[in-house]
Amino acid sequence: MDVIFIKDLKNQGKKGQVKTVKDGYAENFLIKNGYAVKKTKENLLKLNQEQAKKAKEDQANKEEALKLSEEVYNMNETRKSLTDECFNTVSEYIKNNDSFSMPIILVKSKEIEQGLTGLIAGKVLNEYGKTAIILHEDEELGICTGSIRSRGNNNAREMLEFTSVYLNKFGGHKNAAGFSLNIDKFDKFAEKIIKYSLENNL
Repeated sequence: MDVIFIKDLKNQGKKGQVKTVKDGYAENFLIKNGYAVKKTKENLLKLNQEQAKKAKEDQANKEEALKLSEEVYNMNETRKSLTDECFNTVSEYIKNNDSFSMPIILVKSKEIEQGLTGLIAGKVLNEYGKTAIILHEDEELGICTGSIRSRGNNNAREMLEFTSVYLNKFGGHKNAAGFSLNIDKFDKFAEKIIKYSLENNL
């Protein structure tokens, strides 16, 4: 008997495969257990329709996957471009404000994207070899959101704990931490965290 497999069956057949098997095996096992159907014009037509539908769905999935990959690529390119722009802004600030004379690099700007402070701090740390504290300033909300990146014995979390009286919230670990504070508390925060860095020879 000729049958059409409608399910995969190990070592016997795959879904969509047409195969000739013994009548008893076909009737008593394959068809009875839902692995196959008898080969008829109706079942062949149904198989062809299902295969055409699956091919269409596969093509649609490929097109959607391609579209998503392009969107992700564009997002990454945009993020990279923003990161470079923000880093250039920070670098200009560092050069124009004699930041190299300080034990740490501390930069606050509304031109720094809030979601990029950690990346920028990491780039500053790698570029200049100093603990970097980068803050995004939101004048409308009156809040600064920042990130610290440090290395070696410099402890980012301890720095925030030392200045916690001025912070709304903070968290992180030794080499990477984040925090937020009200803009009107920034000057006091900056003074205290610079004091910490001087006392601890950062």
